[in-house]
Amino acid sequence: MSKRLPVAAVYFIGFLALCVVMSVATFVLRGSEFSVEPLGIDSFVQGKITAEWEKQFEEEMLIRDQAVSLWGAVQYGLFKSGGKKVVVGQEDFLFSTEEFERHPNEPQAEDRFVAAAAKINAYLNERGIKLAVVIVPAKARIYEAYLAHPWPSSKKEVYGRVMTRLSDQGIMVPDIAGAYASSKDTSLYFKRDTHWTPAGAMIAARTVAELFDGYLTDNIEFKRTILPPETLEGDLEKYIKTGIFSPLFAPPEETFERHRIEKTGGEEPSGLFGDETIPVILVGTSYSAIDTWNFEGELKKELKADVLNLSKKGQGPLAPMADFLKDTGADKEGVKLVVWEVPERFIGVSYDSVEFPEFIEAGR
Repeated sequence: MSKRLPVAAVYFIGFLALCVVMSVATFVLRGSEFSVEPLGIDSFVQGKITAEWEKQFEEEMLIRDQAVSLWGAVQYGLFKSGGKKVVVGQEDFLFSTEEFERHPNEPQAEDRFVAAAAKINAYLNERGIKLAVVIVPAKARIYEAYLAHPWPSSKKEVYGRVMTRLSDQGIMVPDIAGAYASSKDTSLYFKRDTHWTPAGAMIAARTVAELFDGYLTDNIEFKRTILPPETLEGDLEKYIKTGIFSPLFAPPEETFERHRIEKTGGEEPSGLFGDETIPVILVGTSYSAIDTWNFEGELKKELKADVLNLSKKGQGPLAPMADFLKDTGADKEGVKLVVWEVPERFIGVSYDSVEFPEFIEAGR
């Protein structure tokens, strides 16, 4: 892994970047004139004009791409600024701008989420099923100390307020942020990714299980196997547009231990709601759907029960829950608990296209 770029070198690159940008600007302002020599009709037939234009276009694009990469490197290395979707923190931390944005109709979106959760909870309770809403704390909340600027006060209020509102509706809400505050020496989120680490998922699952101690009677034993260390290229790294200069700014590789959770002396359940009774349903986002962090496996081990994972990536928290209810998964025999994982940063997003079943919207 290459060493960090010295500060003096960063300033030098900044100077070069300005030179290149000015050159590109000059090219653009002069109308992108190509100096093509007059050619006869034979040149058209032989493709000489096309080749000449392609050559000069490629040369100009190469200069442009290098300028963009160089300017991106200067922004990141000198000004600690990233792309439109990433906030650059200290000590190699990156944060999603979704944790800082104020969305249109945010209060109304929060009201809808709380109201929907209350209706879903009532619907499940009528069938003897408990609901746990697992709010995944914003990474900026847990690692605010690594932000270059204070986190907006309006964002700081969301987690506690929504927890209180859900609890007032009789919904079980494990305090993941509180558990994380007691685990400051543990890497809970990846530095350059939006998601929690396997250790963060494990603590979250343990916090959920503490609320349901003695509720599930399966008592299935699961074993944990620690796999060899792996490296992760975080999903936020792609927004740092340093291009060919990225090796100069590359942080130390982030390694982690992946956990494999397996049932002791038995096979994992197969199929969707097969013959085997599955008492726990997990519904959520990529925090639950991606097996790298293995929240599903951690829930199995901590709850000592089988878990059916119906989570989906890239759809937010409402759509997977709506799909679960439309498929009437709550009517399957043996279901006792539904764990709904909801990232804090999505609570204020409207998701207007998501429609819950009529029996939920009507509160029946």
